[in-house]
Amino acid sequence: MKKNVIFNIIFLFFLTSILPGFSLLDEEKSITTIFLVRHAEKAQDGTSDPPLTSEGKARAQELTYILKHVPLDAIYSTPYKRTQQTALPTAEAHSLQINSYQPGEEEIFLKKVLSKHTGGNVLIIGHSNTVPVLANHLSGTTQFSPLDDNTYDNIFILSVPQKGHPVITRLRFGEHTPELIKYRKNKAP
Repeated sequence: MKKNVIFNIIFLFFLTSILPGFSLLDEEKSITTIFLVRHAEKAQDGTSDPPLTSEGKARAQELTYILKHVPLDAIYSTPYKRTQQTALPTAEAHSLQINSYQPGEEEIFLKKVLSKHTGGNVLIIGHSNTVPVLANHLSGTTQFSPLDDNTYDNIFILSVPQKGHPVITRLRFGEHTPELIKYRKNKAP
């Protein structure tokens, strides 16, 4: 009996080494990683479609640096200047085009992204109110609320398997925004 178990294990490892595409870890290949980021700091120019400030451009460059070694398959952004400008340095660094999506169509958009980029890495640039909606749809929860209007330093990393629950990591990058500075002051001894 013990010899049969050992033989079966050796046989499975033999199969994985000679058959291309056969793996005991195929489920790992079906994990899609989504990087969700709000656009960087925007100008207060009185228009409904402002560009990035110099601080925003610096943050967009920081995002490019963070994702430098991530093999991105696609970049999506809403069609506004501030989101497009946030995505542009990373798109150029990865030689990718920026694909547009419409705010308000998050559920349909995410189904498309997950089916088109299964097992890949995707950057999505949104807004203070859409990034949490996207994170909630992907996680199947309602744990994320809209970001403060002055908060630009969040990045949500969602590892979304085809089966099971996603893993969510929320980090900060670049210059700290007022929300974090206020939090640190309240925690100081």
